[in-house]
Amino acid sequence: MPPKRSRSLLSSSDTSPELLRTDKLAKFDQVVMMSSPPNSPPNVVDTLQQAHAVLHSDGQLTGHATGHSGQLGMQYDFKYIDILLKLDNKVTAGFIKTDNQLGSLQASMKQVTEDVNHLKLSVNILEGDLNQVKQSVIPDLETELKAKIKALEQSRLEAELYSKKSNLLFFDIPSPIGTEDVEETLRGQLQATMPNTENIIFMNVHRLPTKSTIANKPKPIIAKFLRMADRNRVINFKPEKSGKKLSIAPHLPSSMQAERRRLIPIRNQLTADGRPAMPRSR
Repeated sequence: MPPKRSRSLLSSSDTSPELLRTDKLAKFDQVVMMSSPPNSPPNVVDTLQQAHAVLHSDGQLTGHATGHSGQLGMQYDFKYIDILLKLDNKVTAGFIKTDNQLGSLQASMKQVTEDVNHLKLSVNILEGDLNQVKQSVIPDLETELKAKIKALEQSRLEAELYSKKSNLLFFDIPSPIGTEDVEETLRGQLQATMPNTENIIFMNVHRLPTKSTIANKPKPIIAKFLRMADRNRVINFKPEKSGKKLSIAPHLPSSMQAERRRLIPIRNQLTADGRPAMPRSR
């Protein structure tokens, strides 16, 4: 901020025109001396310095002439100096306002910079926390969830097995022509292949829908036994070599049925090769 100019102690009532002119020139000299970078832009400095040279040179506006023309020259000098001093005051006020605005902008930029640095620090902290979550929390959570899913699947499989444990599937039993009583059809087949089946009580008997592409292939029959003893006796029955044998299988969940279908050809091949399908217990 430029220093304040000192006001003259002289007044027009107690001084001569020459002294007034000298006082104004002293003020103007002070303006020119202080109007140098960085306080003033170069074009303002050049203008003031040129005016300073004109006022101190010999000519119409120097005031060295005597008489009426000298007084007129002094009047022109005073007017010109007053205009330049007013211009300097306006420029100085503009500089002060600009300096204040620049200071405010610098303070705002400093605050913005601090806020940005704070945000960067927060982002770095969040990225560190996220990396820690990815490296430790997520793998542990994934392992835990996989274990829980496996346990749930095992529980569901066990519950399905329990609900189907009293069921048996019967294959290749032909359907009679017309309306069929599925339970009577199954009971007739059991009585024809094994003894003592009259007292077997079924809770439910019906045929299963299938997607078989074999024409005229009978749909399998599923039977739910009331007593597990009857169910076990039927599935474990071994007819004589000359006797008729039913195709029977336990009612398993779909996942276990798929695995059983995969293993049946392997069992048949082992049996054909004369090797036991199941390892012998020691």
